[in-house]
Amino acid sequence: MQQKLFERPMPERPLVVSMFDFTGIASDPWRDKGYEVAQLDLLLGHDLDADWRDRTVAVIGQPPCTDLTKAGAWMWEEKGEHRFRQALYMFGIPFWVAYMSSATRVLMVENPAGRATRVYGKPKYYQPWEYALLADTPESEHYRKLTGVWGHYRKPNKCPWGDKDTVDTTRIVNAAPGPDRGLRRSVAPQGLWRALCEAQHDGDTLLDSMT
Repeated sequence: MQQKLFERPMPERPLVVSMFDFTGIASDPWRDKGYEVAQLDLLLGHDLDADWRDRTVAVIGQPPCTDLTKAGAWMWEEKGEHRFRQALYMFGIPFWVAYMSSATRVLMVENPAGRATRVYGKPKYYQPWEYALLADTPESEHYRKLTGVWGHYRKPNKCPWGDKDTVDTTRIVNAAPGPDRGLRRSVAPQGLWRALCEAQHDGDTLLDSMT
């Protein structure tokens, strides 16, 4: 009988695989806890070592959202079905890595609200400002950007900063133009990712969410 994921033992050298992670914001909390982190992004040129299947305990993914987010819905018809399918392929890679590993306990795949739900179902949704207190500069994350996280993980407790009535609702929409505008708009909220990491642990022990 095939062993269930949640019964698999913790490897001696646990590895966290963080995909589409140019900034390292999503994986830094795990690195701070002492995990070895494979931070993967085309802009970094990194790849997985041969033994990743035996050591990967957590998989984080932030796949490109350009052809999935509802903010670009007005261009979906023009872009065509091919771009949608290509985006879904990229979206599915973290799921594949998680299920191919013999030790995965946590899977978290982040994307803005959009059409990934057509295939992967509805995620849990979060707002950056609701977790801003955990950021190095809480005031910088006092903004709205509906963010979905799919996978198998434990939901974090909210830790907001500031007054709800003063939350910036236009920061993402009004981002300054330029060649790096997409990259700036996609920078991960530090507070949320720290909260997510903490929620997966009881002290120093990684809890098991792959049920």
